Amino acid sequence: MGTDDISILLENLSQLASSTGIKIVSLKPAEITRMGKGALYSSAPIKMSALAGAYELGKFLVKLETNPVYFRVNGMRINENPGDPRKHFVELDIESFRRGR
Repeated sequence: MGTDDISILLENLSQLASSTGIKIVSLKPAEITRMGKGALYSSAPIKMSALAGAYELGKFLVKLETNPVYFRVNGMRINENPGDPRKHFVELDIESFRRGR
């Protein structure tokens, strides 16, 4: 998976978030790893921080689940936002898999 592929994944996540009302604070790719010796797929882990209400977060997760690009949520943390109780601080550990080159 190359730099262009990562850019496309990040743009895809950004568009999904925007379409569901989530405000992305940060979107950071981590190191791409091969699944194992001779594996056909690469894993692209991404860390996402955002502000979202419960309804918007639910819509975003549904869009991740039904997206043609395979995304898996490996971890999620939701914290209160004293400045706006309807928009929580959300941190997601997301992983995408792509066929290796």
